[in-house]
Order: sequence, then C-alpha cells, then structure tokens
Amino acid sequence: MSYSDIEAQAQALLQALATYDDEDVTRGDERVLDRGSPPYVVLKPGPFRREPGSVHRVKVATWAVHLELYTRHFGDGTEWTDLQTYRDEIMATFDKYPKLNNLDGVMEAEVKSGGEPWERKDAAGGGPHFLVQRLVLQVKERVAVSGGEYA
Repeated sequence: MSYSDIEAQAQALLQALATYDDEDVTRGDERVLDRGSPPYVVLKPGPFRREPGSVHRVKVATWAVHLELYTRHFGDGTEWTDLQTYRDEIMATFDKYPKLNNLDGVMEAEVKSGGEPWERKDAAGGGPHFLVQRLVLQVKERVAVSGGEYA
C-alpha cells in the first residue's frame, strides 16, 4: 500500500458521484480548470507522519490528501451555496466509506478539516473565476515492514 493507492481510491470514490464527470476529479492536474464545466476536485499530497505500530514490524502512516474543491465564481452569491453543497457531498461520501471502500491497510479515513475558501483569479489577475476550498482527508494506514533486517 502507498499514498498513491490511497489518493487513487479517493479519486475513484469522488468520480463515482453523479456531480462529477471522471475528468472533473484529477490527481494534481489543474488543467481541468479549463474544461468549463465545474465543479472540480484536484487531489494533492499533504503532510504525513509515520509512527511505530503497537505490533513489531508494523508502522502506522497518517496521510493527508488535500482535496481542492473548485466551483464557478459568478459574484451573485450562488457560488457560496454551491460550494457548501459540494463540500457536504464530499464529506458525506467519505463518511460512508471510512476505510476507503475497504482498501487494504486503511484503518480510517475522514475529512478532518477545511481551510478558509478563497477566490482564484486567472494568470493575468483577472476574475475571480473560481471559489476554492481545500478539504483535508486524513487517512491512517497500517504498514507491514518486511525484508532488510526483518528478513
């Protein structure tokens, strides 16, 4: 198991929602913002930590997957209610799959926090074009250590 597997599973769970086309949920690819059909979610790696587990030759890794949620900015207030709706749907999805649909090694997965929403402008400073909020999906993974000095 690895961070990459966890991020791929989170992406698959979001892509399964009727709100998103498969292309609307990417792993670090912000070119999706040019598609013209928000909302979008861009997954990016966040901080992590590893600790010894309670059993010999087992570690516990705690990964943060940043889920950057984008919705179109119109300036009429609807972007705020849209953002809330999409955010709530994402949180409800991970509440239903606390082990990322039983992904091997995952002990728990939960949206633990969300940052302050911000407005994203284009490269020339025009806009804003999107309202963005970063949600933090925290995933605890059990990692068995083998090989090396454990062989």
